[in-house]
Amino acid sequence: MTTVKKRPLVDEIILNKYLNLLKLASFEILDYGGFGILTPRPGKEQEVYDALSNAPNLTVYKKSELPESFRLAKSERLPPIVIVADLGFNLNSRFIVYVNRGDHGYHNGEMDMKTIFRAFGPDFKKNFVSEPFDSVHVYPLMCKLLQIEPAPHNGSLSVTEELLHGTGGSTARLSAALLLSMLLFVFTAP
Repeated sequence: MTTVKKRPLVDEIILNKYLNLLKLASFEILDYGGFGILTPRPGKEQEVYDALSNAPNLTVYKKSELPESFRLAKSERLPPIVIVADLGFNLNSRFIVYVNRGDHGYHNGEMDMKTIFRAFGPDFKKNFVSEPFDSVHVYPLMCKLLQIEPAPHNGSLSVTEELLHGTGGSTARLSAALLLSMLLFVFTAP
């Protein structure tokens, strides 16, 4: 999370200063935050892109030009235009709202956008501090620990494997051993 200023000191980017959203967009989510999406009206995508490219303190992307690190370009649900404000700035359009002193949604490469990952248990190294990593890499780690086959995903186990002792998955093995012991007790008890 990054700190954002509240009114009257807020660093805001009012997008209606750069384009007429009612005329050029058929759908948008742009109010208060560091990230926005919009669907231009038919034939207006380049006009919207050009207008927003001239706005300060933001980066505008066509869906096809999104950085790979966003992991969004292949999404069927993502509209054609994505806007990311510079760290600490807020995007606003028609509905000006100021409620937060901290916000998410900025470029995922910013250190302020990283989260805390804390883990402990028999498979994790003790007192180990790793380099920051994207949350997308947690899924394959959990699948390894649970010894289940992961569904298709964008994460990589090689990013988080250094957190583990050896091969991981001892919790699942322990549960299986405990279950087997209980079954033997139930069926062999006098």
